[in-house]
Amino acid sequence: ESAVYIPEDRIREALKAVLDPGNHPVLIHCKSGKHRTGCLVGCLRKLQKWCLLSIFDEYQRFAWCKV
Repeated sequence: ESAVYIPEDRIREALKAVLDPGNHPVLIHCKSGKHRTGCLVGCLRKLQKWCLLSIFDEYQRFAWCKV
């Protein structure tokens, strides 16, 4: 699969929306529900003080091949 480029400002904008309690509950999704979603959730997990190993493990568990 090809890599997906996500501009840093888009990630920041999305994180602000996700972290704003006024927006809760929040559903995070993208076209395929894999790379962009997984990257955003990984950044969120890092802000939640998760270790990188756990972040990568979660990403691998939920970023299976899409048909």
